[in-house]
Order: sequence, then structure tokens, then C-alpha cells
Amino acid sequence: MEQLRHASACSAFLLASVLNAQGLEPLPALSGALERGGGGYCTPNFTVGVTDGDYIQEVDFADIVSNTGDNGGAAYTNYVNAGPLTRTTRVLNTGVMYLFSVTAGSYDPAGANNESFAAWLDTDQDGSFEPDELVDSWTTTQPFEIHSINTSIDFAALIGYTRLRVMTVFNGGALDPCGSYSYGECEDYMVLIEDGARCIPLIPYGTSDGDEITNVALGGVALSGTLSEFPWINGDWIGRQLVMGASYDLDITIGAYAPEYVGAWIDWDGDGDFDDAGESLGLVQLAGAFQTATFQVTPPFLRSGYCRMRIRSAYNAPGMTACADVDYGETEDYTVSVQAPGMPCLPILGYGGTNGSGIYSANLFGVDFSGDQSAVWPHHTLHNDRRCAHAGPVLPSARSSPTRILATVSTCAST
Repeated sequence: MEQLRHASACSAFLLASVLNAQGLEPLPALSGALERGGGGYCTPNFTVGVTDGDYIQEVDFADIVSNTGDNGGAAYTNYVNAGPLTRTTRVLNTGVMYLFSVTAGSYDPAGANNESFAAWLDTDQDGSFEPDELVDSWTTTQPFEIHSINTSIDFAALIGYTRLRVMTVFNGGALDPCGSYSYGECEDYMVLIEDGARCIPLIPYGTSDGDEITNVALGGVALSGTLSEFPWINGDWIGRQLVMGASYDLDITIGAYAPEYVGAWIDWDGDGDFDDAGESLGLVQLAGAFQTATFQVTPPFLRSGYCRMRIRSAYNAPGMTACADVDYGETEDYTVSVQAPGMPCLPILGYGGTNGSGIYSANLFGVDFSGDQSAVWPHHTLHNDRRCAHAGPVLPSARSSPTRILATVSTCAST
């Protein structure tokens, strides 16, 4: 309770910045319903395809071992949410090296001809394959020729699920991941990128059979929107303000497949896991499609600040934990801000300062309120040394685009 005593000594100083804002609301209930796209990838076109042997015999990358041959004549195959584990892999963006190997098909190019190959990994998860996301490109001149390299995932790669695309084209030159060709093949795979700090469940079949979450509402406020092709949704910038000791209903609606297990967790102490007492809100089984499970959420008098909330649905998972891998299902993460009764709110501030739009420093009548610029959450308190100011303007110093600053200042009690 030491942190709460400090908070009451110097009652409030709130700074918020919004990039290029036309207006600023300091006390939002949430930042907006989650629009979950995840799809939108282009599909390359092949007029002839694999009939002459211009195909990908095998792809090996980390845990992916996919020997598909000519795929029964299909020139494009999407293995996202198609399982099994041999067609999905978990990788780290921490500099770990992984073997990437591709085996060519049966066609013999002969003479001056060749089979052109390329592979891309959508590391920024924007639904497209940019030039800087090219994993490798090469040519082969013999049937079933194997090309192998050791590669690592960019440190800047976003955590979460994304697509790996592998393509071959007869005499294709520099390949376009969205191009139109005559002879060749393209295969897409699902890759889970992690940073080693945050657990993200591996779900190889994902939501392919309707094992999904179609709606989430906390305290009557909708947090979720459209569906995604990937089985983990990062909604860290979406959330709800909560008050310690108050009770809220958490409503979770499943998709078309049933029966389905539904569970929820909140990391109340902010230690990065969901294993502590009271952090599991419950696990229930719903018998019918599109049914709703309701859990009671009551923030404990533990700490004020931001907490991660995890929602899960899964098939045949009676003992499911927050981080367990499952075959079918979906996982969604959100943020809740917890405040002590009568204390200032902690706004849910969208993407925070991740694009450089945060507050670099602030000075109020000679009192420096600058903070740790590496803060994980988009709001952090600076009252630990009981710095207080009584009135006057805030003088911001911003590092990037035009930023509108709002300050709320209240008087300080004697300490």
C-alpha cells in the first residue's frame, strides 16, 4: 500500500499527448473497439502452374517441415490455420539463427533456364510483403535441388502471428510476391514471432473450424470487432478503466463451433504472468454456438497501474492455462487500467508513444516532471519523490510531430 500512500500525498498531475490531435479527452472509458483484420494478403496468379513440375517440393524453417510435392496440382496453397504443427512454427526475434531450406520440384530447367525462388516474412504484420521483408532469393538448375541458409528474425519484428510466403517461377527473375506468372507455385505458412518475454500460445489450426471469440465486453463496453485469420490478437491499445473494489461483468461470446472452453485472466500485480492467486477469472465450457460466458471482475486493492487481460477460447481444453498451446482456438489480449477510489484516472492511450509521439519532458514552474522514456505503458506516474507544483502552465519539449498537451494540476496535501 506504500504506492497508494504516496499517491494520496500528491493528489494529481496528469499529462497526456495525442499526435496531431484535433481535441483531447483526458478521461476516456476505452480507446475504441478492436478492429481485427489480419487478412488482406494478395494472392499471386499462375496460368499454367505446377503441371510441368515447377513446384516447391519441401519447405523447412525452424519447426516447419512441409513436404507437399505438387499439392495435387494447386498453384497456390494457404497453410495458415491449416495445421498440423509441422506447418506452423514459433520463432524468436532475439538473434537466434534458424535453418531455412527449400527443395525444388521435379522440373529440369536445362540449358540456360532456371527455376527462380524467393521467400518473404511479413515482419511488420501489415498484410503485405515489402522489399525489406525478403528472406532470400535464389535460382536452381536441377530437379529437386536443395537451397539452405541460416537466418534470424529482425529484432524490430513485431511479436505475434504473421505469414511466410515461399514462391517459385520458371525463369522468373526478381519475383513479385503478388505477381502473375505462367509456370510456378506459391505456398503461405503461419509463423509466430515471440520476444522471449511474453507468452503467446501456439495454435496451429486456429479459428479454421469456428473456434473463435466473436465478442468481448467489459463493464458493458465492447472491446472487440471484426475477426482475424490469426489465432492471437494483440489488443494492448484497447481497454477499459477500472476502479479498485468495484465489480464489472466480463462477457465473452464464442463462434460457430461448440462445445468450447472459455477462460479469462488478468495480471493484477503486473509481473508479466497470469500465475498468481486471483489472476484467473475462471474457465467454463459453453455447450452451444455463439453462447456467452460471463465472468466477474473485481480489481483488488493491490496496485494502481496498467494490467494485461487475456481472453481465450479453445476446443477440448478442460485444463487450459493462460499460456498453454492448443490445437484449435483463439487468444486475445487487452489492457485494463486500475485506479484507487477517488484518485486520478489512468487513460487508455492507444498505441502510446511507440511512434515517437510521447511526452519527452515537462516543466511546471521550475519543477521537472520528466520521466523514464522507456516506459512500457503509455502512462506512468512521477510522484515517487513527491514532486508537486501548485499552478501555472506546462512547458513541453517534444521530440517529434506537433503534439497537443493537456495538464491537469491539483493542489498538494502536506507531506
